[in-house]
Amino acid sequence: MTEIEKLHIMNSFAFELGKVQTIAIRTRMLGHLQVIDHELSNGVEQRLGMAGQADIIKPARAPVDLPASPTLSLVKKAPKTIEGRKVGVLVGEGSDAALLAALKKAVEAAGAACELVATRVAGLKDSGGAELAVDHSLGGAPSVVFDAVVILVPEDAAKALEADHRAVGWVSDAFNHCKAIG
Repeated sequence: MTEIEKLHIMNSFAFELGKVQTIAIRTRMLGHLQVIDHELSNGVEQRLGMAGQADIIKPARAPVDLPASPTLSLVKKAPKTIEGRKVGVLVGEGSDAALLAALKKAVEAAGAACELVATRVAGLKDSGGAELAVDHSLGGAPSVVFDAVVILVPEDAAKALEADHRAVGWVSDAFNHCKAIG
C-alpha cells in the first residue's frame, strides 16, 4: 500500500471502531490489528486515543508474511495520466481569467474534467469582470471528490476565504491528501 492508502485504512478502522460502544470489543479488535501489523494498530490506537490498550491476542496459527503485492494497491496500479480524472479548481472573486482559461484548456486537452468550486455558485466574476461559471459550492464538493485540486484565488479573495471554515477545511483536506501521497 502507498502511504495515502495506509492512512485511509487507519482512518477507516478508527472511524468504524469509534462507533463501537463496548470498550472490550475495541480493545480486542486493536489486539487483532497488532497481530496483523504494528504500524496499522498503533495508528488506529492513536486516532482513537487508546494507545497501549490493545488486548494481547495469541493467534491460533502464527501469521505468515507474504511478499508485497502491487496489485493490491489502487494507487500503484493507476495509470500515470489525468485522462478520465476530475480536477477541482477553487476560485474566488477576481480569479485570473487568462490563467483559468489556460488551465481549463490544458486539463481538458489531457482528457480530464475541470470543475470550478467556490463559496457560492453564482455571482462571482473573474479578473476580467466576466461571470465565473462555478460548478460547485464548497459545501457540496469536498476536495476529496477530485483527483487533483488547484487553488486559483487572488490574494484579497484568499483573505476572505481564511474566514470561511468550509474553505479552510477544503484547502486543509487537499493539502493533507497531497502531503500523504508525496
